[in-house]
Amino acid sequence: MADALVIVEFIAFLSVAALCIYLIFLFVRVRALVMNMERDLKEISARAIPVLSNLEFITDRFRNVAQQVEDQIDAVSGSLQAIKSAADDVLMLERKVQQRIEEPIVEAASFLAAFYRGLRTFFDRMKD
Repeated sequence: MADALVIVEFIAFLSVAALCIYLIFLFVRVRALVMNMERDLKEISARAIPVLSNLEFITDRFRNVAQQVEDQIDAVSGSLQAIKSAADDVLMLERKVQQRIEEPIVEAASFLAAFYRGLRTFFDRMKD
């Protein structure tokens, strides 16, 4: 039985040794994989920093352009409001002028028409 126990212990030690050797190879591969990942991450971050910087610059420029467009829209809106107000003032002036001038002109036209009819009637009676 002691011989069997020694053989089992020997097999167990060989198994543990084989497991340790396998784990060493596994850890070496994991270490290489982690180093590759670290290198890739450093490369990505080295390339991403300028891209992010450019993106920040582009975002700032876009914000400035959007603000300028908004300012221009406000200016155009104010100008359109001023033009509308001026057009309303011109329309009101036209109405006032029309009211003040129209009545005397209509009266003068009526007077001239009546005078013409009166003259025509007078001359028509004189002919008869």
